[in-house]
Amino acid sequence: EFATVGYEVRVNRAVMEATFNASANRTEYRVVSSTFLTNFTFTIANGEYWNRSCAFNFSSPGIYRLYFDLYKLPDNQNIYRYLFLTVFVRT
Repeated sequence: EFATVGYEVRVNRAVMEATFNASANRTEYRVVSSTFLTNFTFTIANGEYWNRSCAFNFSSPGIYRLYFDLYKLPDNQNIYRYLFLTVFVRT
């Protein structure tokens, strides 16, 4: 960013449902439910880096998606960057 910038990360967990689309010959996923897990803010000066560990527990088998939404403050309404991680939990 070439400046000191504040950020906020919001983490959500979604329960996913998978269905096979035979005509497209692929598995498609849809969100069944979503839960807010946590958020945190931090500030980074130009040239610095930041990292943080996050631990997650899944109480039952299924398909989950963890969403990490990054907001560049002071704008906490529009997602600046995002990523998601799909987790398959088996018994």
